[in-house]
Amino acid sequence: MAAALPESLSTQEIIRHLNTDALRTQLLAQISKDLMVSTSGLDVSLDSFFADLTQLIQQRLVYVIENQNTLFAQIIYQVDVNEARITRLLRQKDVNSTQLLANEILRREMIKIYYRNTYRAGG
Repeated sequence: MAAALPESLSTQEIIRHLNTDALRTQLLAQISKDLMVSTSGLDVSLDSFFADLTQLIQQRLVYVIENQNTLFAQIIYQVDVNEARITRLLRQKDVNSTQLLANEILRREMIKIYYRNTYRAGG
């Protein structure tokens, strides 16, 4: 059975696919690598895992934007978030752009894990 393209899935559907401790651990490793951040304080077994992870990503983005602005472009490149989408997110008024961006980064990282595991299992 061919896997549905993650881009066509909602974030909740992707979360359902990644809702095991092993896949959550892979997601933490990917985020730690791509965002150059420690994820050691996060517990993959908690119901709040994805909310906690989004908050960690958001805190990392705020720090990078305020203190290491040149690192921001490197992170976006490493995560491979669509630049046009980022531009649209950052131009929205009266929204928390770092939270929107954190959600987008988490979604992209989840898609990476989804693809890796879907095609590894099928290949």
